[in-house]
Amino acid sequence: MALRVGIIGCGGIARAHVHAYQAEGAVVAAVTDSNPDAARQLAADLDGVKVYEDFRALLDSGDVQVVSICSPPVAHEEAAVYALARGIHVLCEKPMAFDADAARRMRAAAEA
Repeated sequence: MALRVGIIGCGGIARAHVHAYQAEGAVVAAVTDSNPDAARQLAADLDGVKVYEDFRALLDSGDVQVVSICSPPVAHEEAAVYALARGIHVLCEKPMAFDADAARRMRAAAEA
C-alpha cells in the first residue's frame, strides 16, 4: 500500500513536494490552503485528491499518514503540532518556524 500524503499550503513550493512524493510512489491524497482557490487548483491537476476546508479537517480525516507543510512559516507551528499530536508524520518547508521558540515547541511535539 502506498504512503498517503497531505499537502498543507498549495502555493508554488507545494508542487515540488507533490512531484517528489509521486516520484517515490506515494499518493497525494488531500490538500488544503487558507485560499480555497489555490487548493482547488492544485487538486484539479491531480487525480483523486480531496480538498479540505482547513488543515484540521484534513488531519482529522484519517486520509493521510504524512503531511508536507508548505504554508508561510508563521503557520507552520500550529499545523505541525496538531499533526504530530495525531501521530501524523510532518515534513516542513523551510524555515521550520517563524521564530526559535516556535521551532522548540515543534521539536518537543515531535519528541512526545
